[in-house]
Parts: sequence; structure tokens; C-alpha cells
Amino acid sequence: MSNMKQIGLAFQQYSQDYDETFSGRDEGNASFRLMLMPYIKSVQIWKCPSNPSTNKDWCDNTISTNYILNNANNQFPGGGPGCAIASINAPANKLLLVEFRNDSWSDFASNWWPNANCDAWNNGWAGHTSLWNNLFVDGHVKAQKPSNSAAPFNQWAYNNDNVDNFFVNGMNCVQKNFQ
Repeated sequence: MSNMKQIGLAFQQYSQDYDETFSGRDEGNASFRLMLMPYIKSVQIWKCPSNPSTNKDWCDNTISTNYILNNANNQFPGGGPGCAIASINAPANKLLLVEFRNDSWSDFASNWWPNANCDAWNNGWAGHTSLWNNLFVDGHVKAQKPSNSAAPFNQWAYNNDNVDNFFVNGMNCVQKNFQ
């Protein structure tokens, strides 16, 4: 949780320097992790001590990929800036970063993922007694069951609070691996 809190502070600092806009998932040859490094200054912050994954960021092989952006509605497009904070409905209830394993991706829950396919969803990591730590847009960090991020309130879609089976099915895939 401490690592995520530090990353959340880096996101806030970055957004203050860029007109209240988050970084994109990647811009040019830099992932969001690399773009936040001037605010963090330690690659160790990207590695959860409990997560066994050894995967590294696609653009810097010293940075772990244990934390990944919520890109549910392509709010963090590749090749450009992310969304403006003011455009997010209820930032205290919307996910910014979640825990991850098994790949070097920069985003999770992308809108192109098929609903019934657990292959991509299975990379979520709820290894803290079946909980995962989540960083919310407002900067707070909370441990919760993956299924609680999808219902009764949709924490994934930035401008839609309604429960969506796309996220319910995905979070059931994550949760079943850690029961």
C-alpha cells in the first residue's frame, strides 16, 4: 500500500505540472512508469514485495510491472496524454492503478478485452489474502476484493457508475485465482 501511495503522489505532482492531466499509458518511447520517475526517483517503488512476478516494463528493464493503469474506457491512450482530472466523475471512487502480474503491459481492463476470456484478466493480482491494493484517482489507496471494484459500484469506468458485466466477469476471473 505504501508503494501505491508514493506512486499516487507522483501522479498528482505530474498532473500539477501538466495542467491537471495525467500521463498517457505511453508517450513516444516512455511508459507512464518512466514518465513518473522524476517524481519518484527509485525503481524499487514499482515492485510489490509480496508479488512474485519478475516482469519488467517494456521500455526500461529496471522497472517492475506490479502496478498497472486502469484503462477501462481508453482513458489512458497510447501516444498522448491521459485524461484530465476534472473530467472524472467521483475521483474518490474511481481506480487509477491496480496490482498486476505476468506481463509487461502498462494498462489493465482495456475496452478491447473480450468479456468471457479470462486469459488477460488472470494477470490481475490479489495476493494479499485474496485482496488487491488499489490506487484511486484522488490519491488514496484501499485494499479490497477484486469483485468489489465492479459491484455494487463500477470503479472502473470514469464516467459511468453503473454495474457492467464486462467488469464483473473480469473481476470474478481475478478473484477466483486467489480464493
